[in-house]
Amino acid sequence: MKCSWDCILVAGIGGMAPNLAKVGLDLVENLKQPAPEMKLYIGLVFLFICGAVVAIAFSETSIRKAFVLGISAPGLITNLVASGPIQRSSVELFSPSSAYAQNESIERNPSLDSLLNEASNSTTRQKLLIINSNIAGAGKWSKENVWVNVKAINANGTESIINSINGETNEAISSIPTTTKSIVLESGGVRKIIDLPEDKDLRAIMLDANIELKGQNDFLWALGQQRRPNVDSITSGITGVE
Repeated sequence: MKCSWDCILVAGIGGMAPNLAKVGLDLVENLKQPAPEMKLYIGLVFLFICGAVVAIAFSETSIRKAFVLGISAPGLITNLVASGPIQRSSVELFSPSSAYAQNESIERNPSLDSLLNEASNSTTRQKLLIINSNIAGAGKWSKENVWVNVKAINANGTESIINSINGETNEAISSIPTTTKSIVLESGGVRKIIDLPEDKDLRAIMLDANIELKGQNDFLWALGQQRRPNVDSITSGITGVE
């Protein structure tokens, strides 16, 4: 027996229901976030189609069972996307000779002097990495939901996370080994690599990190992922050494 149009409609609604409820709860809990984009509705339509297709495939004639089938249909998809965004790489290498000026020093302040002395006297020989981050034109919600992972690439090519910076943080200071060859900035699948000067006697290096956002991940939000701003690009360069 063929599935009736009523069953198809109910199964489609069942496909949307769990994630539609989650989206509604997210909006109620944070009224200051940007309005939903068209991508959200496209995602919900996709879930509707998934639920309807399953009901048709099983030739379901019971409206109640069609609704249950619709709810279970997008489960595999939502489990796949809930873990995080698809990674995409946009790598650009900065040559130390052109990325910083040797005669430009880092602005002095007492707290920085203390950290510099502590790093210099460390038995593991470390130096300071100072990152000044900027997210142009972003509202409070966008800044709160942007995170940048800072990684160090060591002499043997291995990477290790040294810090995670929130978009509301204007300046972040971390200690890195003197053998660090490059710094990696990662956010939202965008990856930027900055080569560091080879002078092991440097006590501190200052970077600027400018993050460009482009809308939100509303399609994946409809499929069950946490809503966050889309990072479009990261530009960075060395602005000072000590």
